[in-house]
Amino acid sequence: YGLGIDTFQHHLQIAHSGGINGFTSYLVRFPIDDVVIAALSNDENTGIGAIANALAAMVFDIPVTLPYKPKEISVNDSLFDFYTGAYQRNNADKADTITEKEGKLYWHFWWGGEFEMKAESKTKFFMEDIPDMQFEFEVDNEGKLIKAYVIEAGLKNEMKKL
Repeated sequence: YGLGIDTFQHHLQIAHSGGINGFTSYLVRFPIDDVVIAALSNDENTGIGAIANALAAMVFDIPVTLPYKPKEISVNDSLFDFYTGAYQRNNADKADTITEKEGKLYWHFWWGGEFEMKAESKTKFFMEDIPDMQFEFEVDNEGKLIKAYVIEAGLKNEMKKL
């Protein structure tokens, strides 16, 4: 009946999103925890589900990064080879990819969207077009990728590199 039943950080959730003519919404209920979160936006491009998840994380005492305005820095594009590849976010069925072309990194959503990733450090990137989404990479002393994370609306989740 249009409800999504899943888990969020090991908490059972029942959720539904909606949107029409420039508005978007997300309602999520955590029945076992007796918690309900409603998120509303006047911008249909808002990642409203990610915002609702960040609010839920705060309720469940899960760390959330506070919003900030990232500043682009110049980095050596030889670093990009370590980050390119396919990544699976959360429990997604399909993978997104990171590619490099003409000295720039791009995030390709599995559904077809492509966005330039800009460096704020050698291991952290952001997208101007999606301000509530960043990427962070853990590398060893030789620069080899150890872990990758996507940060959506302040909530940090590990991505699996395929």
